[in-house]
Amino acid sequence: MLIKILVNKTCRLDELLREELPARVQAEMPSSSTNSYSSPAISNSKIRRLILAGSVSVNGRQCRRPAFELRGRSEVIVDFEAEKFFFEKQPDDIDFVMTETDVLYEDQNLIFVNKPAFLPVEQTITGNRKNLHDAVVDFLWKRNPELRNPPYVGIMHRLDRETSGVILFTKNRAVNKAVHDIFEAHSFTKIYKAVVVPAKTLGGRAANLLKKVILLQ
Repeated sequence: MLIKILVNKTCRLDELLREELPARVQAEMPSSSTNSYSSPAISNSKIRRLILAGSVSVNGRQCRRPAFELRGRSEVIVDFEAEKFFFEKQPDDIDFVMTETDVLYEDQNLIFVNKPAFLPVEQTITGNRKNLHDAVVDFLWKRNPELRNPPYVGIMHRLDRETSGVILFTKNRAVNKAVHDIFEAHSFTKIYKAVVVPAKTLGGRAANLLKKVILLQ
């Protein structure tokens, strides 16, 4: 769902969305969904998570600051999946607790983790949902229970919820820029493997308007 809000006043971004979003969501819902969304419940915390998740842009630029001050004429665009926004979990979400066997490599600055399928990498706009980032934080904190605050865990990249694979997190803010630069320079080699049923011959490529997939055996 994509909602455009034109505003010509000074106000906070989160306050604007609290005022405008419920009615806009109701107006955008197809008639067949009216009963399901007759009174969209959009709490303050849900508005905040929507912004932090990167689903809001102001004048063409993504904004992740709930307290961002809008001044004068502005165009605010909210782009999100309505079903995921209103429902707390997906039916096939898994209940994941990280253990040592999920760690592929670790040093004082980095930790590489084996992400299982059907687990989001980070907290979503729905909130209270199991995700890999929180699992890594809990895992590191249990190792160091003397810490007063949760250990720092930086997200450097993501995989789709349905996809399993290697995820790199940083444990030290000082290395974030260096890791970011490596990703920007495409210095990492990424290999994707797809399980195809029924089995296909080795090699080949399938493509559509949205993406291309290399089939490997």
